[in-house]
Amino acid sequence: MHTIEHAQNYAGTNALRNDANNTVSMFGIPLMKLRLEDLLNIVSDCLDSQKRLTINYGNVRTMNLVYEDEILKMAMQKADVIYVDGAGLLFGARLLGKSLPCRMTGADWIYDLCELARRKRYSLFLLGGHEGVAQEAGRVLQERFPGLDVVGTHHGYFNRKDSRPVVHMINQSRPHILLVGMGSPIQEKWIFKYRGMLDVSICWAVGGLFNFVTGRERRAPAWMNDHSLEWLFRLVQDPKRLWKRYVVGNPVFILRVVKQLMHEKLLHSEAAVDGE
Repeated sequence: MHTIEHAQNYAGTNALRNDANNTVSMFGIPLMKLRLEDLLNIVSDCLDSQKRLTINYGNVRTMNLVYEDEILKMAMQKADVIYVDGAGLLFGARLLGKSLPCRMTGADWIYDLCELARRKRYSLFLLGGHEGVAQEAGRVLQERFPGLDVVGTHHGYFNRKDSRPVVHMINQSRPHILLVGMGSPIQEKWIFKYRGMLDVSICWAVGGLFNFVTGRERRAPAWMNDHSLEWLFRLVQDPKRLWKRYVVGNPVFILRVVKQLMHEKLLHSEAAVDGE
């Protein structure tokens, strides 16, 4: 049975977040310059030291939501790690004259995480999705990684105004890692609200990951991923649900990044004048 130091988050991420060389600030959110191996090392170090960690991701959709939703912005700012999930943020960073090393979706890291968890005997709880999806995802992962300890699953359609029964069930299962797949902004706000009650080392927002694991949603072909066109593949697969997110959301995001760039240049010019 593992114990968790409730008062302490994993200190290793603080130095990264507070170092401007390791982050790109976009709409007030510190996007961390991480590659897959960096992310997994942070997770492993956190679990080995029995500290607490909250992991969120950033993509065009979440950043547009952050721009409009102060509670979500606060939840994102309180996270220990925010990694880049969408190619649009790489482009946005370049517009700001900065760089992010890569993007990585849940489909990029889930199997490496499961291998790490199996090898080090870390347990998982899967929360989210429609009835039965998290349960199926857990079964698929255990079949692929024999010995992987998935201690519990639960769908994402419960009373979010009072989630204490679900929190109690999670705590009774005592997982090391809680994967929360309820989509943005619900999952980030839920973690933010209940983090203090959750007796788990790592809370990780994972979006629609369980749908990919179970094959309900397909990943784009490798050539589309390599050319940052996964958004187009998803749009073609589900245009009714996603057209506004991409056709409207992508240009809106770019305009907002340009607005931030102009604001930063104005501040820089004013500082230069004051320094003369």
